[in-house]
Amino acid sequence: MSVPSKRNKIPTISGIHLQSHTLIEFMKRPNEDGTSIGAALGQNESRWIKSVTEQKHGTLIIPVASLPDDYAISRFLAKVGLESLASRLIDIEGGLDEIVDKPELNELRSYVRIGTPGRVWPYSCRSIYPPDFLFVKEGETFEVLHEYDILVTDSSEFYIVVALFGVEYALNLGGREIDGYYKWLQHNDNRSPLYSGKNTQL
Repeated sequence: MSVPSKRNKIPTISGIHLQSHTLIEFMKRPNEDGTSIGAALGQNESRWIKSVTEQKHGTLIIPVASLPDDYAISRFLAKVGLESLASRLIDIEGGLDEIVDKPELNELRSYVRIGTPGRVWPYSCRSIYPPDFLFVKEGETFEVLHEYDILVTDSSEFYIVVALFGVEYALNLGGREIDGYYKWLQHNDNRSPLYSGKNTQL
């Protein structure tokens, strides 16, 4: 998606040019009109350029990017959930103590800090809009890279709901159960909490 890092650099993708046996680093950078162009840098640039210019056909092998496994994703979501709770309580006297000392969060805190290899904290995952979807607000178009909120159900369950490039993730902050989230979706026409209730106008 050509999203720059904190150092304002767009990550590269490594590939191999078979004919010249050259490792290529592909990178994308945006044009002024918002589109992207690609560039390639070879370890042996002269050999690679010679091979490309002299041959009519060539082969580039580029590995397909893969998502992190469920264990890594669920621990990431749990961490986001704890930090989201802390950000809401940081300005309230004793608020952070509530996050640190609340026994109902003991298991979640341990999962984030230490983990339980082989035992994934369950979460929901679904697409709610295309990754390159353009939103329109006041005549301006824009993309949403990420968004999040905390959903509190009628059963007093707290869920962290995160969307990354249109993929929505939800994780129960109080226990290893996700059924309450699916019930909430059934009762709300499967609309994302990020675009319903108080977030309807977002």
